[in-house]
This record gives sequence, C-alpha cells and structure tokens, in this order.
Amino acid sequence: MPVTLEKTRKKAPAKAAAPPARSHLSQSTTRYEMFANSLVADIESGRYPVGALLPPEPELCAHYGLSRHTVREGVRKLVDMGLVSRQQGVGTKVISAQVGPNNFSAATSLEALFSYVGGTYLEIYEEGWVSADDQLARLLDCKVGQRWLKVSSYRYKQNDQQPMSHTVLYIPPAYEGIRQYLGKVNHPVYQLIEKHYGHKVQDLQMDVSALSIPTAMARKLQCRPNSPGLLVVRRYRGANDSGLSNSVSIYPQSRFQVSIRYRLNWAA
Repeated sequence: MPVTLEKTRKKAPAKAAAPPARSHLSQSTTRYEMFANSLVADIESGRYPVGALLPPEPELCAHYGLSRHTVREGVRKLVDMGLVSRQQGVGTKVISAQVGPNNFSAATSLEALFSYVGGTYLEIYEEGWVSADDQLARLLDCKVGQRWLKVSSYRYKQNDQQPMSHTVLYIPPAYEGIRQYLGKVNHPVYQLIEKHYGHKVQDLQMDVSALSIPTAMARKLQCRPNSPGLLVVRRYRGANDSGLSNSVSIYPQSRFQVSIRYRLNWAA
C-alpha cells in the first residue's frame, strides 16, 4: 500500500510567551513543586502552547519572587514530566500539553514503560515477509536469513494530525496470528503475544541513538529532511532468550524523551 503524503504548512518560529500575572507562593519547603504546578497549569490552559518558549530564567525569578535554584528545580521537574525540553542557545521549549504519552521516565514494569501506547494508534502502510540480511541481522541481533513479518507504520496520538514516530515492527512467524490485531487495538505487540500465545517477555533491550531524519519520511513526519531525530530499537525476548518481537522507531526532535535517574548510595 503506498504512503499517502500530506501537505504541511510552514509555522512561524515560536516566540517566548509573556509571564502570567504575578503569583504569591507560600514559604513552603516545596516551593519549587508549587512553582512547577503553576507552570503545568499554564501549559495545560494554553498560556504556554506547544512550541512556545517559557520566559527566560531571570524573568521567572523576578516574576515569582523565587531564587534561581528554585526556578531551575521547578523547570527540571517539568523536564522529567516530559512537558518541556531545554535547548542550548534557544531556551526552554514546551513539547507537550500534558504528561506523556510520548515521554516517560525510568519505570519498574513494561506496563508503566509503555503506558503511552494506550493513547496512540498505528497507521499501517506496508507489511510483508523479509529475510534478515547482514545489516538487519546486526540491527535486530538475529541470525542472517531469519524470517520476520515486517509491518511499517506511523504512530499517532489520538486526535493529533502530527505523527509521533515512524515505527517498523518485526514479528517472528510463530506469532503471525497477531497480525490481524495490529492497528486495530491499542496494545503493545508483547501484550498481544502474551495474550494469544501465553509467552511473556523476560527481557527488553532498548538502544537509543541519534540520526538525521531520512528524506523519504520527513514530509509524513512533518519535519525537515535531515533534521535531528532519535532511532530507538527495542528487542523483546522470552524464556531461554527466544526472540518475541522487535521494533525500530524514528522520532523527530522533541517528540520522544527518555529520562533516567540514578540514585547512588555511597558508603560513609
């Protein structure tokens, strides 16, 4: 099935929004959290729309009567929530009007890690069988010649005209039966395999690397050709290290974020 290309409109560069009317925060030990909650409310209300820049740090400090440390911690909390991103030389940009679904922090379960899938859907444009050549075998960490059901798609958030990602699924012949559900139910592939075959994921390896968005898919993703993006390869394995499925996703800049926090326990 051919890919349908959509016309896009050029948008004017995002401008920094003016600060809201001054707020008086209490002398709480969690002032940065109260400040962060205020910014969240302003983002959700549209005061700071997606694509806009938050006011510079000095303006926020003066407007709210807060120290730079408090403002930085509050903004950092929004970064962890996936609402804003910091860009060197640009500022703090709003990338989402609500927490998730395309952003997540370190999670303790696959369900938490992929909770965003429930609020998205796949637009499948091509599917068929492929045999892994040298390049694909290295990407999927499989044997050369191994057969896969290849399903090429774009993932969208509900009621959003802009794709989150270009995603290619690779499914072994043993699980071909889930093919009928792809694009029709909002469940990750690993959940479909568990539900219909009883095989559970025991191990997930996720590799994230930078790339330039290929020209062939830039128009559909509504971004500039060769602009920055992320390549995310996920390999799902079951018992005895058996391959359950793989996915290869390309995300344009600011549409996907992985936040990992390590807590170190140093000996006295």
